[in-house]
Amino acid sequence: LYLFELDAVRLQELVRNHVVRYQPPSRFPMALRDLAVVLPENVASGEVEAVLRQALGEGCRSVRLFDVYQGKGVPEGRASLAYAIELGAD
Repeated sequence: LYLFELDAVRLQELVRNHVVRYQPPSRFPMALRDLAVVLPENVASGEVEAVLRQALGEGCRSVRLFDVYQGKGVPEGRASLAYAIELGAD
C-alpha cells in the first residue's frame, strides 16, 4: 500500500518555470576505437594513457585499459596493452 500527495499548483509552477535550452548536435560525432600496443612489460599503463591523451588532444574524451595479454604471438618480456578510446568534440 502506498500513499502520497501531490501539490498540483506547485507542480504547475515548476513546469511553467522550467527553461529548456537547445544544444545543437556536434559536428564531430563520437567515435570509439580500440588500440593495442606491444611494449616492454615494465612500462606502466598509466604512462601509456598519459601519452595517448596528450597525443590525441582535446578530442579525446576517455582512454581506458581493457586488456593486458602476454602469451602466444607476443615476444618474451613484452605485453600487449589494449585501450578503448573515445573521441569526439562538442
